[in-house]
Amino acid sequence: TLTAAGTVEGLSRTVGQSIIAVAGGADFSDGIYADGNTLNFQGSSGTINGDIRGRGNIQNYSGMTFNGTVTPNSPTDFAICDYPSYLAIANNVVNKNKTFTSGNTYSGIWYVNGSVTIQKNVTINGSIIATGGITISGTNNNRATNINITPGSNYPALVAGTNITSSYLQTSAIKGLIYARNNVAFDNNKAGTLFNGSILAGSNISMKQGSG
Repeated sequence: TLTAAGTVEGLSRTVGQSIIAVAGGADFSDGIYADGNTLNFQGSSGTINGDIRGRGNIQNYSGMTFNGTVTPNSPTDFAICDYPSYLAIANNVVNKNKTFTSGNTYSGIWYVNGSVTIQKNVTINGSIIATGGITISGTNNNRATNINITPGSNYPALVAGTNITSSYLQTSAIKGLIYARNNVAFDNNKAGTLFNGSILAGSNISMKQGSG
């Protein structure tokens, strides 16, 4: 079980998410864990209630309040996603890149053998498991609003075989584990967005320039 809760970058974050379908002897005691060189909070402020750990440095967190242990330079065994297990239980299998298009609702476990783009005004009652990257598309002039992802009990929200990249996320809710084999970036996020789940990255995590 992963435990953390709080707000960062104007985002509310609570954690209490179990994970399934992982290969290897991973340690899941942290709510936020970056297995790369940096976990960067540059220009952000807020509170996280829970443990944060990184293999390398935890940077630029002077504006943050952590109610939990903050442990840099502390490597652990990182989780390796067991993709065949998810493929076996998927409700929807897509063997190419997939865009979850604005104005639509999707249900079930989506296994995408490729990369994923999530547009604004999308509801996903389930999980996205992508062998490639996951991009939540938003810009300052066209923000990624009203994205709601709610997986089934004990299932992750987002799993990416490479990177998860999001910018200008606003008034949205991701209620489950966020996992990327490489980097996770949630930069320039705005108020009204809830993360209810842990964040695990096989490399770096960036949470920069957020505002409430």
